[in-house]
Amino acid sequence: MDNATNSSDYEKKLKTFEATADLQRETETLSEKSRYYKAYALSFFLPPIGLYYFVKFFFFDGGSDGGRKAAVISLVVTVISVLLNYWLFNILFTSTLNSVVPGGAGGTLKELITPANQKSLYDLYK
Repeated sequence: MDNATNSSDYEKKLKTFEATADLQRETETLSEKSRYYKAYALSFFLPPIGLYYFVKFFFFDGGSDGGRKAAVISLVVTVISVLLNYWLFNILFTSTLNSVVPGGAGGTLKELITPANQKSLYDLYK
């Protein structure tokens, strides 16, 4: 009876240990994923930081496949964010210039602000 009790206790302890190990692995996986998601978000909203995460995950993450994959994704998200920001700012400033200078007369404005044409500009504002 004593032998059966020890065997039963051993099985319970083994199952408890396996469950604890599984829980620890799941916790580490979730922690790693949340770290990667944070890197993706920062790469999109603050593009230069994406380069930091690329170097960090690609070279200093211990060579894990998940780290290398996250590094490449961070780099791609950074490039997309830079291109999107450039495009949006270009549209914003183009529309602002067109609203300030009606009819797209940007060339006329540049011509008027040259030193030789300052008198014409002064007369225009009178």
